[in-house]
Amino acid sequence: MNRIRKIEEKYRREALSQNVFRLMREHNINQSDLSRSTGIPQPAISRMLSLISNPRVTVVQELAEFFDVSMDELLRRKRNEQ
Repeated sequence: MNRIRKIEEKYRREALSQNVFRLMREHNINQSDLSRSTGIPQPAISRMLSLISNPRVTVVQELAEFFDVSMDELLRRKRNEQ
């Protein structure tokens, strides 16, 4: 069970990173802009996008609010990527 949980966690982390990168491109912003707009420290954004660490739920919530998407949308891959 622990192995499955780690795989699911990695999958969500990758999906979050890909979705945030995509949304940043769509909004034409960089990590510094995102940090200033959300109050999320830039190093935390960098670690999340680089798959170095798992963000806190509050970070995912703040990102979802900023990009006007659900947290679920941020954590899921698009159907054609599955």
